[in-house]
Amino acid sequence: MRIGYSVMLMAAVLFGGGYWYYTALAVCNVPISYRIGDIDEHFKITQDEAKNALSTAESLWEDGTDRNLFSYDPDGDVVVNFVYDDRQRLSDEEKSFRTTLDTKEGMSDTVRSEYEKLLTQYQTLRSGYNDATDAYERKLSAYNAEVAEWNRKGGAPKDVFARLQDTQKTLAKEETRLNTLSAQLNGVVNKMNTLSERGNSLIKDYNSLANEYNNRFSEGGEFTQGDYESKAIHIYEFDTKDELTLVLAHELGHALSLDHAGEETAIMYHTMGKQVLASGLTLPDRVLFEKQCGTTSSIPNAIRLLVEALRKALLGG
Repeated sequence: MRIGYSVMLMAAVLFGGGYWYYTALAVCNVPISYRIGDIDEHFKITQDEAKNALSTAESLWEDGTDRNLFSYDPDGDVVVNFVYDDRQRLSDEEKSFRTTLDTKEGMSDTVRSEYEKLLTQYQTLRSGYNDATDAYERKLSAYNAEVAEWNRKGGAPKDVFARLQDTQKTLAKEETRLNTLSAQLNGVVNKMNTLSERGNSLIKDYNSLANEYNNRFSEGGEFTQGDYESKAIHIYEFDTKDELTLVLAHELGHALSLDHAGEETAIMYHTMGKQVLASGLTLPDRVLFEKQCGTTSSIPNAIRLLVEALRKALLGG
């Protein structure tokens, strides 16, 4: 009978110690199982993509705490739903607007670059044209003066007359070249004028769109991108996959019963904006977690206390 009594006592101590160990080290009821619920088609995200984002959000917490906190289960307790409403609609409209603005700005930059190239070409042609014109006018002035002088004398000798004819032909060729350069200059100027008009039109369109964007979106109030309530995570709005992962990580934190952090870079800050996914958990996130869920550093001490409790029970101390 004594042996049976001792075994039953040990079993009772183990049960009691195990329960104490659980409550001391795992205040959070973990691991929490989660599943994908409804995904509105407007989000344009597949089940697998949503699951991958959740997996990354899960890893962010588990890598940062060295704890097994979450697990995917098709029948999991926490359901994640993607709910489409005005928040995502406005976000999509804003994204489309920003894309249009970026396109207009890119077109303006392209026009500006083309205009600057034409301006360089114009300046080179203009400099060459001016130099050639000055040289032509000096030669023409000298030619006309010489012709006038020989005419005053009653005519030029045969050899001088031949030279003057050659000079006249050279001047004619140079005049033709100057006309060609002038036409090229006019062509460049016309292109520059066309680009200038196009650039001004793009700038006008951009400014108009920018004003409309500011009126519609810049003065809007903050809204919730997601929430956690009654074992359900609702995702309402995200722009990129990284932002979705951050929102999911934030709501998983609430599933762990964590409150909001005061640091803007923390995952548990009340709004998204300055968080960096690659940086993982911040110190304020870890402080919130350890306050709610304990730390793995408590394990060796808990085991020591449990062993001492078992030894005392077995020895009757």
